[in-house]
Amino acid sequence: MGADHQLAVDPGSNVHSLAEVFGAECLKWPRLRESLLHAVNPDDVHDLRVSIRRARTLLKAIITPHSSEVLAHDQALRDLFHLLGEVRDIDIAFAGICEFELEPLLEIQGRLLRMRRNATKHLQAELSQACVLDKAMDLQRAFAESDGAEPELSFENKIRDARRKVMESFNIVAKDADLGEVHRLRRRVKRLRYAVDQFEWRFGLTGDRFGDRMVVLQDRLGAVMDDIVTKRTLLSLGLTSGASVEECKFLVTKLDKRILIEESKLLRLKDRISGKGWRNLKNKMRAICDVLSSSAVQAPTAAGEEPAAGQVSASA
Repeated sequence: MGADHQLAVDPGSNVHSLAEVFGAECLKWPRLRESLLHAVNPDDVHDLRVSIRRARTLLKAIITPHSSEVLAHDQALRDLFHLLGEVRDIDIAFAGICEFELEPLLEIQGRLLRMRRNATKHLQAELSQACVLDKAMDLQRAFAESDGAEPELSFENKIRDARRKVMESFNIVAKDADLGEVHRLRRRVKRLRYAVDQFEWRFGLTGDRFGDRMVVLQDRLGAVMDDIVTKRTLLSLGLTSGASVEECKFLVTKLDKRILIEESKLLRLKDRISGKGWRNLKNKMRAICDVLSSSAVQAPTAAGEEPAAGQVSASA
């Protein structure tokens, strides 16, 4: 590879273990949990949900058929994630409907507020007993124990597999913009971004970060999904409430048009996960994997001794 792809990673200051990467997510949980028990703020709901999703992405790296404890933690996090998602969807639908400022929708807004109060009570009850959030240290120990067993090369395989699935979804959405496929594409883009973020953060990679390139793509997908959630809410509540059926149908049509426009913009962002950014990431992964494969990772030692164990320095 050329000089443009030189890579130097010094674990003394940059490289993190899987346990440390996971621990960085766990550190967010006590504050977010305490805040949500006090008041269910939409931003905190979103932040805890994202953090749990990132943590579960990492958990899958150490789950084996024999890791029953880790599987149980993963399931508990998944259940909490879905409860947070219920509140999040109501918040999105409420904001989307309020955007139109039409009187016939006031009844729907009232019903959404009542739904949120019920969802909030359920969420807070679960958070007050969510022992999985208290067992972060146990999960970190599981990562520490697995660090020597889980091949570092799996990072490259996981990222390549995640990207392949994103490209598959893009191709399907390009032919038939089914709402379910758009939702699947968004989930896959998130998984790819989180996997890349964790890889780049773990090895202290800076500069042209591939994860940053996906932010715009993820935001665009988020805008499409927000409209889809609003549309589904109107269909499920609006057409069965006392609100004007014609008004609701008009808004659903308007949302459909906006979704189509956003989807056309979305397809033009496909190059965010290809081209130069992807080539650079592949070069970085290959450089690190080459070093790890040749046993060039060694532990830190005093000055003047052999290269530090855990020190990775590669020029690709």
